[in-house]
Amino acid sequence: MKSSHERGLTLVELMLALSIVGMLVLLVGTLGVQTVTLSRESRIGLMAQQDMAFALSHFSEDVRKAAGIAKVPSSKEFALRQPKAGGFQYVTYRFAARKLQRGISAMANAAPTDWADVVDSKAFEVLRGDFDYFDGEGLSAENRQLIRRIDLVQLQVASLTTKETREVPVISAYMREPAQSRVLNGPAGDVRMDNASNKMFDFTIENVSDEDISIKYFDFVWPAGVQDASLKHVTIDGTKWQNHKKNTMGELPKPVTIKAGETAVVDIWFNDKMTVPLRLTMSLYASADTEKQAPYVVPLLVLPMK
Repeated sequence: MKSSHERGLTLVELMLALSIVGMLVLLVGTLGVQTVTLSRESRIGLMAQQDMAFALSHFSEDVRKAAGIAKVPSSKEFALRQPKAGGFQYVTYRFAARKLQRGISAMANAAPTDWADVVDSKAFEVLRGDFDYFDGEGLSAENRQLIRRIDLVQLQVASLTTKETREVPVISAYMREPAQSRVLNGPAGDVRMDNASNKMFDFTIENVSDEDISIKYFDFVWPAGVQDASLKHVTIDGTKWQNHKKNTMGELPKPVTIKAGETAVVDIWFNDKMTVPLRLTMSLYASADTEKQAPYVVPLLVLPMK
């Protein structure tokens, strides 16, 4: 038979055991709550990552496909000109009503009628975000004709279920198309000298964009080994610039406007007889492009007179 002392120790041990069990239950419960919370946060985090990956893929691919900016952009909206089936389509991105949206239209001056949410508006609210624009050298650019890179910056979203906010890293994308690509077309094939002395030829350029183009400056890239000849004059749609020297920039006395969908004739006279066939590239620049950074490039293959 156990003594009262032995029974007392047993009671203490029982109380200690119950205390330990209670602590374990509390610990397990706490861990369970934390596990559920972490699981929910993980799901929300995964959703955010997937959603942002979707935004990244669409945004980046759209910019890479573009041949330029269709109209004056802002920090909250821009429209890309994308070549499509011999023409163009226009893809617009905008921040509006706490959403980041994407829309497509067939004309530059027409806003999209249907908008799709880039960031899922049923799961996230866009708290802020901006677009920044840069030229091909990575310098900040305001002139849309010089823009070659677009950054999606300061994008912050909030979960509609947990109210948790997330900062999205900068998304940066470059246009693959050359500047002014597919906007001003030259001759589809070769051109011929207009006289037997090989001193003159002409060709037609076409504005295949949906906007008027105002040309003010021009230049030529000559093939290696061509004699140091000079040009007697260059005429674009009746506007003449005389005594243009090789390897120098020409400036027309007044801008020449080529309306959307229309053509202009370029007439070139040399002071010297040229050796043909002659491969050269003519670059034309818009009136606003005073830095000469966004040329309309027209490659030429000039052959002798037939």
